[in-house]
Amino acid sequence: MSENTNQEIAVVNLTPEQQTKLTTLLSLMPKDRQLSWLQLGSHKGSTEKLLQAKFLELQSLLLPWETMDVLKLQTALDSYKKGVNEIPKLRKGFTTYLDKIGDQLMKIEKDAAAWEVYEKANKRYMELRLQDEEKQTEAQIKTNEAVKFKTHVTNQYISIRTDYELALEQRILDEYKAALEKEYTEDGLKNQVIIVENMLCNIKTTSPVKFLSTQPEDYKPLHTIDEFQALGKSIPVPDYASIRNKKIKEMKDKFNMYFSDKQNASQAISYLTGESNKKSAQLIDSATTAQHVTTLLNKGTNGLNFSDVKPITRKKIIKIEDDNPQFAVTVISEFLARFTECRPYIKVKAWGNLQVKQMAAALQELEGTIAGLKYEEQSK
Repeated sequence: MSENTNQEIAVVNLTPEQQTKLTTLLSLMPKDRQLSWLQLGSHKGSTEKLLQAKFLELQSLLLPWETMDVLKLQTALDSYKKGVNEIPKLRKGFTTYLDKIGDQLMKIEKDAAAWEVYEKANKRYMELRLQDEEKQTEAQIKTNEAVKFKTHVTNQYISIRTDYELALEQRILDEYKAALEKEYTEDGLKNQVIIVENMLCNIKTTSPVKFLSTQPEDYKPLHTIDEFQALGKSIPVPDYASIRNKKIKEMKDKFNMYFSDKQNASQAISYLTGESNKKSAQLIDSATTAQHVTTLLNKGTNGLNFSDVKPITRKKIIKIEDDNPQFAVTVISEFLARFTECRPYIKVKAWGNLQVKQMAAALQELEGTIAGLKYEEQSK
């Protein structure tokens, strides 16, 4: 064997005894096989340099990690992990049949120093993510407070308007029934219409329930008084004057029927009372529906998106208690009581296959918690 041959063999970093054995083995091989083995050393050296260069390239992705923002760190860390995981692919083609050489090359990816910079950068990344989450959480709470406030004010307006219309309707009915029990001339009836109109004009709207009075005693609002007032101004106020004028017209139309209704007063009173009750019931139903719709429309507001950073999500889930019969009773009763709200969260091909666990999964999607059920936090 030539001196160059021995140099090539030495590059493989074998012990003197191993080198001697390999030299003897090579001398017994055909020339073409000898050449392949002799090139092994240079292949090992070039592969090692390639891996080192790749590692340095990956290191550069995280520098300077101290000044990177959360999005850049997220991208750099993802690229670093992907690159490190690809390093084995670069060396496996060479090390498949050479375990001894493979152990030497794998020192780079197994070396703790290879992950030292990554761990430091990842620590800062998690700190930034937590900071970002805290900002989002505070802003989301404030946004949700604004939504709750606007929902409260809107529903208060609906309630006040309904109460006002009911009060006007009842006063008209009461005064007209009283008029049918009396005898009026045309002039006397005109004067009575003016009196009733003044009565209607003097009916006041009920006072709204203040938002903060509906919250717990220790509740600390995130909005200032000025901010609440600005939110309130963005919500249309019912046109009470138009409502009153409409009712005054209805009242006058009713009194125009006085002399006709007077001929059979008891029948007219019975009929008008029934019609008024129907109208009042319709007003209440419409108000209830409008308030429910307002609440549902605003229920989907979950806050603001501040960035594309992967969120650390936390969710309260109902703890399944397989051995507790009361658990099943509570879940089934709550599910039936809130079926309309739960329906969108149920995915079953056949309703006969619906299970208690699926009911619990639907219930945990709703706002708030349910008394009698245990909850646990799930983080992702």
